[in-house]
Amino acid sequence: MTRRAIRLPVFRPGKRLSLLLLLLSINVAAAQPAGDSTGTSRPNFLIIITDDQRFDSMDFMPKTKRRIFDEGLTCTRAYVTTPLCCPSRSSILTGMYAHKHGVRINEDPLREETFVVRLHDAGYYTGFVGKYLNSYTGLPRPEFDFWAARKGGHSTYFDPVINCNGVWQTTPGYVTYVLRDFALAFLDSLAGRQQPFLLFFSHTAPHAPVDPAPEDTLRYLDLPPHRPPSYDEADVSDKPRWIQALPRLTRGAARSLDNHRRRQLQCLYSVDQANDSLLAVLAHRRLLDNTVVFFLSDNGFHEGEHRLASKWFVYEEAIRVPFAVRYPPLITPRVERRLVANIDIAPTVLQLAGLPIPPHVDGRALTALMRNEPDWRQDLLIEGWPEQRGGPLYAAIHSGDLVYAETQGDRAEFYDLRDDPYQLQNQIASPVYAAEIGRLRQRLHEFRSDIETGMQEEPPQPTSFVLFPNHPNPVQASTEIRFALPRREPVTLEIFDLMGRKLLLQHHGELGPGVYSLPLELARYPSGTYFYRFATATFSQTRALQVVR
Repeated sequence: MTRRAIRLPVFRPGKRLSLLLLLLSINVAAAQPAGDSTGTSRPNFLIIITDDQRFDSMDFMPKTKRRIFDEGLTCTRAYVTTPLCCPSRSSILTGMYAHKHGVRINEDPLREETFVVRLHDAGYYTGFVGKYLNSYTGLPRPEFDFWAARKGGHSTYFDPVINCNGVWQTTPGYVTYVLRDFALAFLDSLAGRQQPFLLFFSHTAPHAPVDPAPEDTLRYLDLPPHRPPSYDEADVSDKPRWIQALPRLTRGAARSLDNHRRRQLQCLYSVDQANDSLLAVLAHRRLLDNTVVFFLSDNGFHEGEHRLASKWFVYEEAIRVPFAVRYPPLITPRVERRLVANIDIAPTVLQLAGLPIPPHVDGRALTALMRNEPDWRQDLLIEGWPEQRGGPLYAAIHSGDLVYAETQGDRAEFYDLRDDPYQLQNQIASPVYAAEIGRLRQRLHEFRSDIETGMQEEPPQPTSFVLFPNHPNPVQASTEIRFALPRREPVTLEIFDLMGRKLLLQHHGELGPGVYSLPLELARYPSGTYFYRFATATFSQTRALQVVR
C-alpha cells in the first residue's frame, strides 16, 4: 500500500488529553458503524512492551494494572529467555530462543521471519509504534501497514526522531506521549476497515537515560531506599569468580542506583497514563473485549542486587518481568503461577488468529493457560552472551522453583527459590539437592549442542563489520579476538584498563574481506575488567573482557 507521512497533534505537558480523545472518537464514529469496526470474529491483538522494567514495579502503574492485570491473567512467574533488549524482542517476534534466531547481543540483526508476516498475509491490518530492534535501521518493515518507529535503540526522551510510514520527522514533545499519539493515530486509521488488527505499542521508558516528563520529576521523592537482602551482597564466595571480582558498592554508586530507580518509576507514571488512554479508546469503540492485550517488559534490571547495576545476567532481577494478558472470551481474571515467557507470545497470537504454529517455534501458546488446562511446561531455558559487560556466557534451566545455571569456565549455580528467593545461597554442592541438580543438569545438556552451535556461528560471507565476543571469557592466560570484514581495510587492536589507559596497541596491516581470529595474550595482566577496541579506517567497536587469576 502507498505510505504517507502523518503529523499528529502532540500532547504538551499539562495539556488535557480529553479533547484529543473526543476528536478521535468523533472522527471514527462518523466513518464507521457502532460496534466492532473490524467486521470479523477473529480477535485483534495489542502488544504493549516496556523497556528495562522490573517485575516488582507494577504497583506504580495502577491504571495499567487495573485494566490489564486485574481483568486478565496475571503471570507471576514470567521470564525473558535472554535478558537484553534486542535478543528478547527478537524472541517476542519469532517465538524462538536466541541461540536459534541468532540475535545474541544488541548489535546482531534479526534474519528470521517474524510472526507478523504470517498475520499480515492472513489479512490482518498491522501497526508498529516505538522501539523495534536495536540493530534495525528504523525504516518501515513490509509486514507492517502502519509504521512509526525509532532508529535502533535510541532512547532520547524529548523531541524524538520518528520514521512515520517512510518519512523521518522530529516530533516535538515527551516521547511517551508522542508514541501514544502515534498509537492513537493507528486506531484512528482503522476507520472503515473490515480487518482485524495487530498493534505493537513499544515504549522507550523506563530505559536509560530515564528522563521523566517535567511534570513528574517531583513524584516519589520520599521513596525509601531499595535494600533487599541481596543488595550489595557481602558474601559472594559461593558465586562464580566474575561475581567475586566485583567491588562492593560505594556510597556514590548507591546514591546513583537510588536515583535511577526513582526516575524509572517517574517514567512509568507517564507510561501508565499512555496505556490507559489507548485502552480507553478501545473500550469506547467497543473493540477492547475482542482484543487480546499483552503487557510485558523486554527484560528486568539489577538495582544493586549481587553488586550488579545492569540487566544481561542470569539472576531473577534481570530475567523476571511483569506479564499479563487480557482476553475476556477465554480468560476469567486470576493469578497464574506456572512458567510463561516472551517466546510464548508468537504462538499464542498465531493460534488465536487461526494460523498454524511453525515447528521451529520454541514457545507455547498461552491458550492452554487461558483455559486453565493442566498440561504445561515444566521448565524454561535462560541463556546469555554478556561479554560486553564483563561477564561470561551462561545457560540455565528454570523450573519456577529451582534454577540451575552453568557459566562458561566457571562455577555452576543452583538455587531453591522457595527457601532462597534472593539467591543468596548457591547450593550446587549440597547433597540435599543432588537429585534435583542432576535432573536439571541433564535437561540443560539436552539444549547444549544447539546453544554451543549458536555461540560459534559466523556469517559465511560478511556483509558488514562485526566484532564477535572473545572466547574464552573470563580469560586466564589467552583469548581469541574474532571479527568480520566486508572489504579490505587496515586493522588495529587496542587494550584499555578501567581508567581508560591504553595498555596495548597492535597493528595488523590491511586485511581482505573475511572472518579472522587473532590470539591475545593476557598472562601478564592482573585480575580485573579490560576493554578491547577493534578499529579499521571506517569502523570501530569496543567490548569488555574479564581476566581472572
